[in-house]
Amino acid sequence: MKALFFRNLIITLLLFPFVCIAGGASWENSSKEISKYQEKIEQNPNDCFSLSQLGSIRQYRREYYQAIELYDRSYSICGNLLDLFQISFTYYVVGDHEKGRKLAKQAINLASEQGNKDLESMFLKEFEYLESQIQLLTPEQTR
Repeated sequence: MKALFFRNLIITLLLFPFVCIAGGASWENSSKEISKYQEKIEQNPNDCFSLSQLGSIRQYRREYYQAIELYDRSYSICGNLLDLFQISFTYYVVGDHEKGRKLAKQAINLASEQGNKDLESMFLKEFEYLESQIQLLTPEQTR
């Protein structure tokens, strides 16, 4: 039961930004969202929420390396482990599994060091799932 909870939580955390953006289901809406978050970032360059959201939009639009840059910037400022894990996930998607694996392990270890067992468990389960699905996460299949 607990494993199912964590699996659902992982799916929610990783896919929620995509679902929110896809709700409008048009490039026009994602362009409006991009403008909105870019404006917020111009007003406050350290706005980690806006950086992460903009990263999610870029990821949705398959602008993976721009997404990685935004997540990385947010993580550098705020240290949110969810951003670090999103970077890892995005590297898996673009086919750089070694870099994705390294960053996922880093996120898992940091969560453990911080005593955040729930986050550690969530990351570990998602990492195991990603490792089992590598053949599905090739760049050719993400286009």
